[in-house]
Amino acid sequence: MDYKVKEGRRTRVHKMYVGVVVHVTDEGRVDPLVVCWPDGRTFRIDEVLYRGQPGQMQKGAKTTRYHVRFGRHETDLFQERREGSPAIGAPETDRWWVYAEDVTIEGAEPKMAKGPKNRKTAGQGRLNSRR
Repeated sequence: MDYKVKEGRRTRVHKMYVGVVVHVTDEGRVDPLVVCWPDGRTFRIDEVLYRGQPGQMQKGAKTTRYHVRFGRHETDLFQERREGSPAIGAPETDRWWVYAEDVTIEGAEPKMAKGPKNRKTAGQGRLNSRR
């Protein structure tokens, strides 16, 4: 579980894979242009404010962070590059993701599953109601 501090409050986030339309320059630089959410919404990137260098290999992938702006909203966009494995025929892959906030109820505690109060009558509620 990951947490992010935003505007003084801590929120739970998860990695959300998204589609990204990119422009690759003649020098090989990748410029993200549009982020496409899984539900079909698209957001045009107005400006790339920061373009990081690929990090060290972790869990078979190198990740590059882009800090981008959509209108007044700024966020981090990550490019995850996994090396291929010719021995098993796995190709090299590029995936993009963002941190998406989890939808939670403020101050809610996790709910515990409730079991039947009386084991002898568990599952008999429907039979007893037919009488």
